[in-house]
Formats: sequence, C-alpha cells, structure tokens
Amino acid sequence: NKSSHAISDGIVIEERKQKLGIFGLVTIGFFWVSGGIYGNETLVLAAPPLFVIIGMLIGGIFHSFPIALVTAEMASTWPLTGGMSSWVTMACGKFIGFQNRWWICCGYAIDASIYPVLASEYLAESHGISFLGRKLYAVVLVFVLVTIKLVGRDKLVKLTAILAILSLLPSIIYVFAGIHKIDHSITASQGEIDLSLLISFVLWLYGGFFSLGSLAGEVETPRQTYTTAIIILIPLVVAINTIPLMVSFSLDQNRANYEPGHFQTLAASLVGLWIKPCFLIASQVSLVGLCNSSMITAECALPELLDTTVMSWVDQKYWNDKSYRVVLWFVDNRDTGVRRIYIILVALAVCALVWFPYDFLIEFDMLVVILNLPVFLIAFVVLRWKFPDVVRPYRVPGGHVSTILWILPPLLLTGSYAVINLLLTNRIVLGVPHFNVLALVVVLASGLVVWCCFHPCNPCQRFI
Repeated sequence: NKSSHAISDGIVIEERKQKLGIFGLVTIGFFWVSGGIYGNETLVLAAPPLFVIIGMLIGGIFHSFPIALVTAEMASTWPLTGGMSSWVTMACGKFIGFQNRWWICCGYAIDASIYPVLASEYLAESHGISFLGRKLYAVVLVFVLVTIKLVGRDKLVKLTAILAILSLLPSIIYVFAGIHKIDHSITASQGEIDLSLLISFVLWLYGGFFSLGSLAGEVETPRQTYTTAIIILIPLVVAINTIPLMVSFSLDQNRANYEPGHFQTLAASLVGLWIKPCFLIASQVSLVGLCNSSMITAECALPELLDTTVMSWVDQKYWNDKSYRVVLWFVDNRDTGVRRIYIILVALAVCALVWFPYDFLIEFDMLVVILNLPVFLIAFVVLRWKFPDVVRPYRVPGGHVSTILWILPPLLLTGSYAVINLLLTNRIVLGVPHFNVLALVVVLASGLVVWCCFHPCNPCQRFI
C-alpha cells in the first residue's frame, strides 16, 4: 500500500505506508526458501531414506537457522543495495566484494539453469521425450521467459506470485492423501550413499534463507517479526521437504525409480490419473517461476560489475545514428528494471548450462556457495566487531564470542562438503574427470578476468 505526493518540477515521491508483518514475511519467505517439492526425487538416489531424513533435519537446524539469523541482523542494520556483496565490501574491501558479487552472479545463473532442466525432466516422465528434446525444451523455456522479460517484467512477477500458490495444490493433495500410509520403510538405512550429492542437495534446498535479508527495509519491528517468522518458516520448510519424501518412501521402496517426475507417478497411483496432468502443469509453473527469480538475482548483480565499462562504451563517438539507437535499446532499463544486455547475457549463460546433467548443476551451484558463504559469515563477524555501537533493529543473541559460535555450524557443514566434493569425489561429466574441480577453477579465474577488465580502479580497465 503506497501513497504519493508531488514536489517541485512534477517529481513524485512514493511513501510506503504499510510494511510487512509476520504473515507477509512468512508468505513471501516460504516461496523464496522452498518453492515446492519438484525435483526432490533425486534425494532418494543420493542415500537411503533414513539418511535423507536426518540430512534434511540437520540442514534445517544447523545450516538454515544460523544463516537466517545472521541475514536478518545484517539486512536490518545495513539495508544496502546489493545485500550480501555490499556487506562483504564493507568488511573485506573492494576486491573481495567484487569477487563476491561475481560469485553471486555465477551461482544464481547456475541455479536458474536447474529449473528448466527439471521442467523438461517432468515433461519427459509423462511423454517420453529424448535427451535432445528435453534440452531443447529447456532452452525454449528460457527463451520464452526472456522474451517476456525484455518487454517488461512487472506483469510476469505478479502472475508468477499467483501461479506459485496454485502450483502447490497437487503436492498438498498428494501429502494429505498419503500421510496415513507412512510406515517403517522410512527408517531403511541399507544401500549406497552419495554423500556429495546428498549434502549438496540439502544445502541447495535450504539456501534461500539468504534472500530474507533483502526484505529488512520493508519489515515492521524487525526484531519481533524476523524472530517469529524464522520460528515458523524453518519447521514449515523442513516439513514441506520431508513429509512428501516419507509418503513416497512408503509407497515405493525401489530407489532406482526416483528420477525427476516420479512424484507425479506416485500421486497418480494414490489419488487417480487425473492428478498427473495437474502435477505436470504445477511443476512447469513453479519451476519457471523459480528460474525467473534466480535469473533476476543474477541480472541485478551485473550492473555493479559492468556498468562503468558498458556505459563508457555507449558514450563513445564512433556510433552512427542507426547503430546508436540499437545500442540504447540494449542498455535501456526503464521497462525491464535492469539493462536488457544483462538479461540477454544471463539468458545465454543459462541456455549453455542446461545441457549439463541436473545433479551436476546442483553440485556446481553448491560449490559456488562454498565461495560465498564463508566470506558472508566472516563479514558478519567483522562488522559486529568493527561497529559494536551501531544500532541493530534485529540482533543475533550474544556478544563477540557468540558470533563465532553462531557461524561455526554452517561453516563446518560447508567445509565438510568442500572436502568431500573436491578431494574425495571424482565427478566425471562429459567424459572429463574431476569436472567439479575444473568448474570451480573456471569460476575463480573468470572472476579475476572480469576484475581486470571491468573494475574502474584497475589499471587494465583504464587501458581498455
């Protein structure tokens, strides 16, 4: 709810009269953090049921809870544009802040590519599409989404918010129809464990708690609202992720069947064939909406990285009138919220990434989190110690020593994943051994290249 008043020269200032309360923060936070059960079938391939459930509980308590509290304090104290990367810059300097922003952009581009792949897998489960057909379908989804965004994304965002609610209905029906069938099979612990995939999937499912911090400036009484919302959200999200898995374990104990899209097959056997197309439509709506959200985050990270150089190129005198109009269309952001060139760049990256296997994309996404999360948590400690007297509308309980204790669980979990994935796992992708290590090196090296080419304080950029 907004009111507006005019000042001199016809400029209109909008003032927000009503801020988010507990219900509003929980509602928005749920869709940011969870987004539904689509694609969670891969968890069953990672480990036996008992280990999956334990992993989900550990992730919620020891990873999500501390991160949610830290994010709430940082965002309510410094509600800066750029969120995490701005806080990292304050604490660690321009170079680390620039790299962190690049890692955020890469991470969300990778995350965005996961959802079209999942959407194509759900479609293939119903219609038996070939590998090439699935990948082309994922590319078409991205192309349609970007075409709408290039025209203007306001209507897309409003439509996505409505459809996201509707997309949960088949999952809710499935859970209520099958919850009475949960039996002792959920305690099965026999079978192979892919520890790297299990941890990466758990981290991926609970990674959205970072996003809650960006709402700090829109929240009334941050201390009470954030505390209550977090107490509600964490068990709610754990339940949404865990209970459908319990129902599925009880209906089908054969882990080999759990490819993306298997939930809709189980729902059809339990409720009736009519729910299968509902599941398919809901999955497409939910996954496209999640893809859009991740792409927007990646796009919004690019201006801080590239704007100075991009706009200096636009100001050059060698453009003729016709080409200059084309250039201006690419850098215009009035209808799209971000320059069209950034939307196109992120879309091209996502279209390239959808050709990789789905499980590798999740692991790759979490490898980038390995870069971001420790820097973010260290920035929290540095800013708490560096500015002890700053007023904090919401404050993580405890003093200086407690800040270290709060960040230890997610750091240990992330560090364990780094050791398992990078040192103990030989992930072969496209016939290339240790592809996970190679992918992480590419992200790190590209960040240095972008710094040299585009950061205004760098001598290489001034030469270019």
